[in-house]
Amino acid sequence: MFDVVVVRDSASGTLGIAVDLWDGEVTVGAISTGGPADREGTLVQGDVIKAVEGAACATIEEVTVMVVKGPSAIRLSVVRRPVSVVLESEIRMRMPTGEWEPFAFRLLSNRNIEFEKLSPPVYAGEIHARLAQSLRLLEPGAVGGGEADRVLEIVTGHKHFQIQCAAPHELDMWQLRLQEVIMLQEKVANVAHGWLLKEEPAADGGSGAQFKHYWFVLFSNGILMYFEGPQRAVLGQALGFVPVEACHEHAQAHMHTITIRCSFTSWLLATKNKDSMLQWAASLKAAQPAALAGAAAKPAIDAVLAQGWCETPRDDDETGAEVWARHWFVLKPSVLQIYPEEAKARAGSKGALSVPPAVELASLRMVSATRAAGVDFYRWGIVLETADGPPLRLRAAGQSEMRQLLSTLNVNCIPVQSGCSSLQPSFEKTRVQLKAGWLFKKAERRSGAPVVKAWQRRWFVLEVTSELGPDQGTVLRTAQLTYHHSMRELRQSGGVAIPLQEAKSVKSSLGRTKGTEHRLTISTHRREWELGAGDKTTADEWLALLQEWVGLPRVEPVGRASSADGQASVVRSQWMEVKVEAFKPDDISEEELTRTATLQKRSPSFGRSFSLFRNKADNKSPERVYNGSPTKGASARTASERSATPELAGEQGSARERGSARERGSAREGDDEDEDDDPGFRWVYVALLSDGTLRQYEDEAMTSELGRLRLGYLVQAAMLDEPIDDYQLAFRVTPNTANTDAWVLCPDSEKEASEWIATLKA
Repeated sequence: MFDVVVVRDSASGTLGIAVDLWDGEVTVGAISTGGPADREGTLVQGDVIKAVEGAACATIEEVTVMVVKGPSAIRLSVVRRPVSVVLESEIRMRMPTGEWEPFAFRLLSNRNIEFEKLSPPVYAGEIHARLAQSLRLLEPGAVGGGEADRVLEIVTGHKHFQIQCAAPHELDMWQLRLQEVIMLQEKVANVAHGWLLKEEPAADGGSGAQFKHYWFVLFSNGILMYFEGPQRAVLGQALGFVPVEACHEHAQAHMHTITIRCSFTSWLLATKNKDSMLQWAASLKAAQPAALAGAAAKPAIDAVLAQGWCETPRDDDETGAEVWARHWFVLKPSVLQIYPEEAKARAGSKGALSVPPAVELASLRMVSATRAAGVDFYRWGIVLETADGPPLRLRAAGQSEMRQLLSTLNVNCIPVQSGCSSLQPSFEKTRVQLKAGWLFKKAERRSGAPVVKAWQRRWFVLEVTSELGPDQGTVLRTAQLTYHHSMRELRQSGGVAIPLQEAKSVKSSLGRTKGTEHRLTISTHRREWELGAGDKTTADEWLALLQEWVGLPRVEPVGRASSADGQASVVRSQWMEVKVEAFKPDDISEEELTRTATLQKRSPSFGRSFSLFRNKADNKSPERVYNGSPTKGASARTASERSATPELAGEQGSARERGSARERGSAREGDDEDEDDDPGFRWVYVALLSDGTLRQYEDEAMTSELGRLRLGYLVQAAMLDEPIDDYQLAFRVTPNTANTDAWVLCPDSEKEASEWIATLKA
């Protein structure tokens, strides 16, 4: 241990150092260029501060308090920690040209990354890991998509570094250790901690899984890490991490689990009891990652990467010949500055350069840095190509200086050219149901197949699928509108699709038939699809959504907000059984259709010959029955049969239609069924979102939406007046809007039902 005295510029000034808690000890993380500690010259990055003014300090808070109380000249007791290698790998890094070059990477205990290029031209240098602001995992768009092809992108304030490892676990370890370095700069706090069980693959490599005990720590930036035990729960010794982007708990009879998901992994954790599960779930949902919470961007640190003497050419005023003049250069991540020799002489060895630079080149304008050819090759020359001007030529003071400057320019400063790689951010395909409900559809007139009813009630579903687009950084969104004969058919077939991609327009109009007064017309080059609703609100909602999504699939930037994104935060979620009580408008009576001239009459007996939907037996016979008159091969019907009641005839027609549907598919045009459309309860994942919608999903990943209920301002939620057998805990959720659906939800316990009702009402 040794003492260092740092003299501050003022009594209340800083020491010019940044400290963090690396490996559980207060460590010098960074030294400000030109600050008091830098001018004193003894402290180096990685030194451990044991005491301030003779008082022992074990935490950052204790060091800060002693510095604030201390005099202008502060005495620090420091232990120089030997610089050790924390992590070492052979990786491939993407260069400014877009090519991937092999490197040897070593993460040191002082938070610097040493690198050595393994292919010609060979050079070495450092990357300051403390400058990293965030990490992203990228997946290749056209490179096979293998696990080994994943790319870790290290984002700093001025450049994005992209690296690959041959083994997946090596890349995971680099992501973990660099995430710890980032969190040291953020000064994160411990929000929750404790023992949990974590699901892991079987030790023997089999197909099964097992649960292991680990000590988990949730930090204030929304990162959850696990360690071997509480004694080793310090940054620098974590075994894994996950940003808590989605969290869902599930209570069963013998196990209480929590599923945590992010863009690159998912964890299944288990607790001993339900109370512990609920406490952890509440903490996890409250600690949202900074990126999802819309935190402000961190300020970029423009530290000095390299500085020294160099030569630049100029034309002699008298002879016009090229001469080389000595200059002082300062290279930062954002800019290269070159000063005259006289300016550096006036500033001295530690003084600041007060005059403007003779040459200033921003990193964004740099294209490439290569070793010079010809005579300059032997003078340690460098050629720096620019995007909008002539190249900048430099000569370094020697071979080692040339290699350092060349490596620093290529690795730390020059941005990677866009369009040189097919890499795209990882993106999970999603399907979102924007709207579903009953509407009336006007039947299409077909030659040889007369229509019995012009308006038929159908269940319509509008969905949007989002997947990676054809270009980098884009999303392809495709809308699909389908209709079903009944809600029961919704489970059994894909329905009939209306080709929104071929549609030219969607227009609204008014009609005369009661129940279909508010019309929507979808026009394609083949036909017009006419839909009707009984109330204006329903029609306007459908019109707005269809006008938004009609036409060809949309290609949008990844970050653009869309009604199909579903990016609202989850307020509450749970597996439960759900039954949809869909609002179903009354069928249109035959008298109303006759009154408005929308019923196609074929005979005084209303054409009840069942000739519209034939079964296979009818198709085999060459004889047909038209206009209620039997022909050869058909059995004659009595007058009493032809004068059957409309109700009985309707039932017979519906039965025939159902039989025809099974043989001819979903594309049928006929009378509505009188079958029971109650789909019953089904086991789904229910989520209440912050945008005021209640949604159903196939699983906890919430990527495939099954239904959506817009709650509105005064939603009604209450237990059923008459409980259903086997569903005694069910409660009904009804939006405070006329002509809307209601959902009946049945959780696992009475407490959960009460909590859901209270949350929905709030």
